[in-house]
Amino acid sequence: VPMAPSDPIFAMNEKFSKLRSIRKVNLGIGVYRDDNNKPWVLPSVQKAQESLLNTDHEYLPIEGLQSFRDSIIRLTLGDSNVVRENRVASCQTLSGTGGMSLAFEFLKRFSPSRAVYIPKESSHSYNQLLKGMTTKTYTYFNMDTKGVDLENMLEDLSEAPKGSIVVLQPCGHNPTGADPNHDQWNQIQQVMAEMRHLALFDFSYQGLVSGDPHQDAYPVRLFMNMQNPTLVSHSCSASFGLYGERPGCLYMLCDNSIETERVTSQLKILARPLYSNPPLHGAKIASKVLNTDELQKQWLKDLQTMHTRTCHIREMLVDFLKEKGSEHDWSHIQNHSGW
Repeated sequence: VPMAPSDPIFAMNEKFSKLRSIRKVNLGIGVYRDDNNKPWVLPSVQKAQESLLNTDHEYLPIEGLQSFRDSIIRLTLGDSNVVRENRVASCQTLSGTGGMSLAFEFLKRFSPSRAVYIPKESSHSYNQLLKGMTTKTYTYFNMDTKGVDLENMLEDLSEAPKGSIVVLQPCGHNPTGADPNHDQWNQIQQVMAEMRHLALFDFSYQGLVSGDPHQDAYPVRLFMNMQNPTLVSHSCSASFGLYGERPGCLYMLCDNSIETERVTSQLKILARPLYSNPPLHGAKIASKVLNTDELQKQWLKDLQTMHTRTCHIREMLVDFLKEKGSEHDWSHIQNHSGW
């Protein structure tokens, strides 16, 4: 058996753990740390966890915890028509990567001939997840402006075959940190609708980019409310600080409630041999936070705390570089919002 290549992100994390320097800083994995470089347990999560100490540890259904899935969908889509009409099928997943994996398995089965378009600057995991599917790239980032290259992005999407699958990130784009604004998202949605492309959103940082989970969900709400074919792989790892618990949810827009039942049944069949059923604890915590008024208010404050501190760190970094004599324009560090 030959030695397999190391995963570049986790290999870097292992090297970081072994390094003895007290001045070390890990920029490889997008996780939040406090001023002492320690993990921060969100106060809302801490309180939810305490209230769940005496709960059971039974298996979840294949599709996961109903209250968790419903809460994530409401958090993103609000009281929209597609929610009221029961047109959103869902399945709990192993965070974002597990959600993307399940989404691609679903698309391989029901849209095997469609090409999948990913940004030229993408998460390294996409290519691994897309094995067996035709994969192409579209322009996303402009190295000169350090922003979204909207003109060339729209041109590439317009030239892609009709009905292609396009992977998008609603906020906190990984790895560039550059996000479209609302007007740009409106233009992207229009082109996607004209070309009848299917959108697959990789949604990992809700509430951390702007400090407002509803603001960060704008692209997903836009696409679903405009009836674009849409799938969303939603991770709660970063937004709740539940990295090791791996709570996530895959949900997608359906034509009607009957199709919602059919799609859910197919997601269950696909999930069963992959992981049988999802973890319970993280989903219970997130559900408790989102379904308890006091805890949800605290969670919104927690998001603001992380967002504000992250923005402050960006400002301090830019100021430090200037103080050290750098004449380079580092403004994109302050303008970007990646994690």
